[in-house]
Amino acid sequence: MKKTIVLLTLILLLLSCKSKFTRIGDENANYIPYYLKVYEADSLYIIKEYEKSYAILDKLFNEYEPIDMDTYFEFSNYFELKVVLNKKIKPKNFDLLVSKYGYVKERILVDSLLNIYVKNKYRDFEKKYPELRKTYLATINVSLRDSIKKMNALDQMYRQKEQDLSKLKEIDTVNIQKINKFFDKYGYINKKVIGNSSIDNSQVSIEVMLLHTQPDYRLKTLMPKIHNYLLRGDASPLIYGKLYDQYLLYGGKEQYYGTYQTPKKIMMPLDTLNKRRKNIGLPSYGYERWRMKQLYPEKFN
Repeated sequence: MKKTIVLLTLILLLLSCKSKFTRIGDENANYIPYYLKVYEADSLYIIKEYEKSYAILDKLFNEYEPIDMDTYFEFSNYFELKVVLNKKIKPKNFDLLVSKYGYVKERILVDSLLNIYVKNKYRDFEKKYPELRKTYLATINVSLRDSIKKMNALDQMYRQKEQDLSKLKEIDTVNIQKINKFFDKYGYINKKVIGNSSIDNSQVSIEVMLLHTQPDYRLKTLMPKIHNYLLRGDASPLIYGKLYDQYLLYGGKEQYYGTYQTPKKIMMPLDTLNKRRKNIGLPSYGYERWRMKQLYPEKFN
């Protein structure tokens, strides 16, 4: 009887530990802590605090399925840090860069750190690459990607010419109706669903079209939906912040999250602004500019 109780206790402990791992799209996920930790690890990487940066990402990826956010690319940074710190890399984990996150061979080989690992410790990589790439492409909805491209082209067609406001409104209405149907069928349309720029050498996204939605619909319907997607790790905090900030700016009001660079200064206290940003998973105000200055100082001289 005692052995049975001990065994059941161990099983419950194992199950409870396993349940703590959060996957992208989980119904009860909260990726806001994930976003914030990515920025922290990113800043430490930039100032060459490699051990600290690695420790954050290593712990984070034991708790969350990696997103590999645009701009930050925390998953590839993780392997770069492993190379710098001489940590062991399992080929099957490295393969995910290609098979799951869509990195092309050229991008990996041109990276001075990732290339060290490939050339010295993973010499079968180039041989395995075609099959890994095939695995990635099989996960991409190319038909949906083509549909989004056509919708974007239509979205821009009348904005690049003399604006016919009635025509613009008609196109915007049709596009958001289609996007809502896509949400119902596929969830949030991101690069995990329609692939990254390596598919056809173009950036394809629904986010510009989201910013062309009508105010009432945006506030009451779209933003709650996008907030749910950002919690699940599907939508970025930036698009959520922009949806509200743009709405306020068009109404002649001050931004709430500070996601737009405008001639007008943000009047609220910085602590207040940063608290708002943190609540939706954005980095501190000014971080992106600081980051670019560190990475590309020649552009800021």
